[in-house]
Amino acid sequence: MVIGAASDEWSSNWAVVLGSSRYYHNYRHMANVLAIYDIMKSVGMPDERIVVMGARDAACDVRNPFPADVVAGTSSDKKHSNHLTKMELFSEDVIIDYKGLDVSVESFTRVMTGRHDEGTPASMRMDSDEDSNVFVYLTGHGGDGFFKFHDVEELTAVDMAAIINDMAARTRYKEMLVFVDTCQAETMFELVTAPRVTVISSSLRGENSYAYNVNTTLGVAPMDRFTLKVLHFFEQRRPWADSHARLTVGDLIGTLDRRFLMSNVGVWMSPGARRPEEILLTDYFAPSAHMHTRNRAQTQTHARSQRNQGAGVFQARDFDNSHLVSGL
Repeated sequence: MVIGAASDEWSSNWAVVLGSSRYYHNYRHMANVLAIYDIMKSVGMPDERIVVMGARDAACDVRNPFPADVVAGTSSDKKHSNHLTKMELFSEDVIIDYKGLDVSVESFTRVMTGRHDEGTPASMRMDSDEDSNVFVYLTGHGGDGFFKFHDVEELTAVDMAAIINDMAARTRYKEMLVFVDTCQAETMFELVTAPRVTVISSSLRGENSYAYNVNTTLGVAPMDRFTLKVLHFFEQRRPWADSHARLTVGDLIGTLDRRFLMSNVGVWMSPGARRPEEILLTDYFAPSAHMHTRNRAQTQTHARSQRNQGAGVFQARDFDNSHLVSGL
């Protein structure tokens, strides 16, 4: 296998982006979801290929000082200053497919396995197949072998293994890349035996995953450290641009500094999975395999146009933060 080469048989990309936490103090989990969603839209992924599941509508919470918006901070300086630039992530073109209590262990299982009730709208389905690359992002509260939904139910590592194994049996993916941003994140996929799954986790067994800082205006942390660094990487590197066309997941991992994260990044691979340095970011962060052959300059121009359609997207403002908080 050529390092960084995409599979010739790969034909389409799908993404499932899930935030499982409710309540305003979990504001950062919704910001995490919207940041990943924004990355997917920036590279040209259509909404029909992104299933977004957000358990909390922080934008409309009466405690939100930025009505109808969710914001996040970015830190681009080497010292990781608490003085941030505010990024507005919520806009008119954001589409959340599952909201509130519709975000559950059952609904996530149905999206992943395709076992929907009759009449479920196409927008709430992931119609992937054996030629699809599937990206999954999970953020919320977790622990050793479990991931919480609304603080009332849990998805266990055993459940996750059953879901992925069922997907493999039903030929619902060719390869899968998973990012997990939660405490003890690496433990959620360690029982998976299905092939060709690569998991990047924000923390190892026994470790917390940390929020960036509490913002004095919001009264809560605006984002988690792991997802903030991922967002910053895509802002700075733009892997779909010609000069960075060969950037890999390994390159991204190389920027996830433990001193900033305060936890160790985990890498787990099931049988037959490619290593991070063998996976081009555009294998997943692109509309389809055609991304590798189409004019990337045209794609970048189109992506920028999409980003600016919604009101106030990525407008910069001063944003001060203080006080480290744990993701627990």
